[in-house]
Amino acid sequence: MTPTLHVAPDRPEAYQTIGAALAAATDGTVVSVAPGTYYEALYVNDTRLTIEAAEGPGTVIVDASSSATHPAASCRNGGLDLRDLVLRGGGAPAVSVGASRLTATGCELTSVAGPAVDARDGTELALTRCRLRAEGGPAVAVGDGCRGTLEECVPESGAGPAVAVAPGGRLVPAGSDPGLPGGTAVPDDPRPAAPDDASPADGTGPADGTGPADGTGPATDDASRAAARPGGLRRPPEVAAAALLMVPAALTWLIAGIGFTVAVYRTEDGTGKWLLWIIAIGILALCLLITAVTVIGIWLAWTGDSQILRGPAGITVALFVVTLVMLLVRRRLHFEQTMLTPLVVGGLAAIAIALLRQPRAKAWFSAHSDD
Repeated sequence: MTPTLHVAPDRPEAYQTIGAALAAATDGTVVSVAPGTYYEALYVNDTRLTIEAAEGPGTVIVDASSSATHPAASCRNGGLDLRDLVLRGGGAPAVSVGASRLTATGCELTSVAGPAVDARDGTELALTRCRLRAEGGPAVAVGDGCRGTLEECVPESGAGPAVAVAPGGRLVPAGSDPGLPGGTAVPDDPRPAAPDDASPADGTGPADGTGPADGTGPATDDASRAAARPGGLRRPPEVAAAALLMVPAALTWLIAGIGFTVAVYRTEDGTGKWLLWIIAIGILALCLLITAVTVIGIWLAWTGDSQILRGPAGITVALFVVTLVMLLVRRRLHFEQTMLTPLVVGGLAAIAIALLRQPRAKAWFSAHSDD
C-alpha cells in the first residue's frame, strides 16, 4: 500500500508545510497537499516520491517567485512526480532536476528569469498536459544526456525559443508545439550559469545529494543551511499586517511606563512617596520589558524566525479586557480619554493574534523553523 502524507496548515493532525511532509517521506510516498499558497522551496534528494494537489489543478501554488536563487522544486538523484500543481520560480527555474526522473502532469510551471523546467545530468523527463512559461529564456532547457517527452504541453517563452535542447540531449514533442522544428538541438547550452556560491539554488541540488531531512534545502554546513533558508520567499500579508498592528502597542507600553514615572516624580513629597517610587520603578521596568519583547517579536515575525510576538500581543489584549471590565463594573460604557488608548491598542493586538493564526502565517513560520 502506497503511504500518503497530508499537508494542510489548518488541520492540526496534518503537516503544516510541504517541506515538513518531505522530511517524513520515504521512497514511494505520496504527499497530498490541501488548497492554498505555500511559500516554500522544496528539495528532494535520493528519494522517489509524488507531490499532488488534493483537490485538483490550480488549487495548490508553491511560490518561490521572490527568491533570486531557489527553485520552487528541485530533485537530485531521485524521482519526482508532480500532479496538478502550480509552481512559480523567480530568478531560478520553477523545477530543477539533475540525475533524476521528472514526471509532471496537469501542472503550471512558470519562472521569471530561469527556465520553467531545467534538466541536467542525464535526467529523464515526461511532461504531460502542462503549461510551461519562462519570461527570460526557454521554457524547457534540456541538457546533455537528458531525454524526455512533451505531450499536450504548451511551452511559452518571453525571449527566444520556447524549448532549448543541448547537443547530446533529446526531447520528443507529442501533440505539443515546442517552438523548434522537431525539438531541434540548440548549439549552446542556454541555461543560466551557476552562481558563485554553488548553492542548491543553481538548479543542481547538493552535489552529494545530502539535503536536510525537512526537504527544503541543503544542510552540509552552516553556510549552506543559511543559503537554503526560505527567508527570501514572499512574506504573507497576514504576517506583515500583524507586525505593523503591534507597532502602536510597543509605543503605548513605552509611553505608559515613562508617563507613570514622570507622574510620580511630580507628586508632592510625603511619607508614602518612597512606596510610590518603588511601584513606579517596577511598572517602568515591566513596560520597558514588554516594549522590548514586542519590538523583538515584530522583527522575528517579519523575518519568520519566531512567533513570540503573540506573547506581548496577548498581554496587550489582556489590557483591553481589563479596561472593558472596569467600564462594566463602573457601569460607564462611554469612552473616557484614559480608556480610549488601551481599547484601541488592545483591539489592534487582538487582530494581530488572529492574523498570526491564519494558515499562510503558520506556513510562513513553519517553513523557517523547519530549516
